[in-house]
Amino acid sequence: MERYERLLTAAQQGDAQAQYEIAYMHYYGKDAEKDRVKALYWYQQAARQGNAQARYETASMYFRGKGTEMDKLEALHWYVTAAQLGSTQARSELGNMYHYGDIRVDPERALHWYQKAADRGDASARYELGQMYYSGDGVKIDRIKALHWYKKAAERGDARAQEKVDRLSTGYVYK
Repeated sequence: MERYERLLTAAQQGDAQAQYEIAYMHYYGKDAEKDRVKALYWYQQAARQGNAQARYETASMYFRGKGTEMDKLEALHWYVTAAQLGSTQARSELGNMYHYGDIRVDPERALHWYQKAADRGDASARYELGQMYYSGDGVKIDRIKALHWYKKAAERGDARAQEKVDRLSTGYVYK
């Protein structure tokens, strides 16, 4: 509790890193009571000061309705601001939001955000790019590009992508 008290004092004085850590502690119940409302409050405090990870966490809480009502438009706002600060996770989530229609289906935007996340090494975004190129979802079907992205995702440990690589490499056609 001594660490918590020290961090809380710093957080109340405007220390963004302390705010982030207090939020994390409340979110997971680590050395503090598990309280998602308090977690969201402190994530937002750090987010407003430009902490990209806090912006991502704030977005995720709105997206999933943790500590607040689910609000996908508010989540979109926070994911965009996190992505603008370089958050690879936020970029991948934005791709998902536009690919799967959480806001609206917009394959062009999904491709844009997946590409930005994939370029930074995100395995999930690489897999999703493979899916888009394989099925022609918003792009021209291109099995070579699909295989390329599946291989890139598999290199990062994505088991789903490795299965696709194995099937494509043996000539097995799947849906």
